[in-house]
Parts: sequence; structure tokens; C-alpha cells
Amino acid sequence: KAACPNKLGQVIELFEQRIVELSTTLISRKLFMSIGGNLKRVPRTFQLASNRTTILFPVRAGEIARIGPKEVRERYGVDPHQVPDFIALRGDPSDKIPGALGVGATGAASILRKYGSLESALVDGRFAKQAEELRLFRSIATMDRKAPLPCLRNQAGRPLWREIGNSRNWQSGLKNSLPAENSARGRS
Repeated sequence: KAACPNKLGQVIELFEQRIVELSTTLISRKLFMSIGGNLKRVPRTFQLASNRTTILFPVRAGEIARIGPKEVRERYGVDPHQVPDFIALRGDPSDKIPGALGVGATGAASILRKYGSLESALVDGRFAKQAEELRLFRSIATMDRKAPLPCLRNQAGRPLWREIGNSRNWQSGLKNSLPAENSARGRS
């Protein structure tokens, strides 16, 4: 714990480096209700959309779209949990994922509607020559819900999640402390 950053600037710098992975972990632990702020246009974050989580997605200068499950279905033709499979099939230039040969957005959505998942399509013999490559692409596109959370406290010893969220203009449902922090102090 001695290496924990104690200045908000240091914490924000650390947070900027791993914002997507940390946001994913916080959402999966039900500590964030929405993510946004200065997120780049990262379509893979759409897999996090749920009835509890809205993705704040910049579309034009000063304009933000609110992306929930309905918007993911409208945009891609798949449910949020299928987004990694969709990206593996269609490809994603921002992550340098080429996708399946000859498959675009419409084809990827159609395959996922028919099979339900990339793995089911592969088991059925689709994309036999690219199977391992497509599994790798899906892995790259899948958000890490177990990214380690760094020790984030202000100088008074209180967790910085709310301060960071406010400083980055996030709409969040942050609790005052992380469950692991409460346990570490002898509280539950």
C-alpha cells in the first residue's frame, strides 16, 4: 500500500491508461452505473450496455449518445453480450482486428442471429480455416471484467472513485468504498 498514489493527478494519469478495463471491472462489480467521460469511440464498450449501465458515446463535437441494449441492437443487430463475437466476425480497425474473410456488419449480425454465438458457428463448421484466429479476435474484443483495481485513496485516506468520476464528468453510481476495502478494514 505504500506505493499507492496519493495525489489526484497521479491517480487520473493511472486511470487514463486503463480506463476501459477499470470501467469494465467497476461495472461488473456494480460500482458504476454509467461510463463515459473522455472515452474514445470504442465500439467494444457496447458489450457493457445493460438495464443498469449506459455507455456515453461521443458522436460529434459536444454531442453524446446514450447507448443501452436497445441502441446496441439498433446499431449492430445483436445483443450487448454478442458484441465481442460481432467484432471478431466483422473486424474492428481501431483494435486492428481484421475479422472473418468476406464478412461485414450485416453478415456478422446474420451469423449471430442464426447461431447465437461465434463458438456455435465454429462448432457447426463455419470458418474452419479461421477458427483459432476468430477465437483470438473475440478474446481481444472481450472486455476484462476482472482487471485489478489499484489502491486509490486521497490524502485523507478516503477512496477516490467518486472524486475521479466527478473530475472526468462521469455519471456514476459509485459507492463510498470498494467491497475489498471494507473487508480489509474489518468491516463487511
